[in-house]
Amino acid sequence: MKNIIKTIALLLACVPALTFTSCLNDDETDYEDYTPEQKAAYMKQMDGSYSGILRFYNDTLKTTTKVDSINATAFFRSADSTVVISGISPRVFSKLIKGDRYETLRQALDQQPMQSLTMKAIFYDVAKSGAVFYGAYPMEKTFDLYYDDATHKVSFYFYNYLNNNGLWYNKETELAAYITEIWIDNSRTKTFSISPTYVDSDCVLSFYGKYVGAF
Repeated sequence: MKNIIKTIALLLACVPALTFTSCLNDDETDYEDYTPEQKAAYMKQMDGSYSGILRFYNDTLKTTTKVDSINATAFFRSADSTVVISGISPRVFSKLIKGDRYETLRQALDQQPMQSLTMKAIFYDVAKSGAVFYGAYPMEKTFDLYYDDATHKVSFYFYNYLNNNGLWYNKETELAAYITEIWIDNSRTKTFSISPTYVDSDCVLSFYGKYVGAF
């Protein structure tokens, strides 16, 4: 099942917003119009916790793909349309800040506890197969870090577009988020190019998990 959901998610990345039908066959991409109540019901069936892995690019790995992974948990709440991924190592963020001038910043960030990332979930469609498509829009991730004898605000911003796509099917889910900018003390320091493929660049975070129970 993991391979099936991963394949569908990969296919979703190959098309612009809401043009899923060009990548999947007719049996899987025939949609119907849903009332707000029906949409809410589909989102509610996703409620609960999901145990899985968070994949991310790690240029310190001595492998060809350089895709690393850590155990993580996602919590879906249809009541407020949020997804919260917990168990994220600060290393996922600190590795994005390059250059010797930021060494003390990276050290301060690496010393932070495990993190969580909150996203807004926006329902899009349901295929005949029962697969639920949703957008996952991460909120800004900000750290208040003390280094170089002062407290600094370090913020990571995410791409707010359908490329932050999510797929739920048969109690499994996969979603991707793309970091676009890093700001230090309210000044933009780094930008990232958005890749149309999956976890092949250092700005992409990808979660895959299986349902483990209600809250």
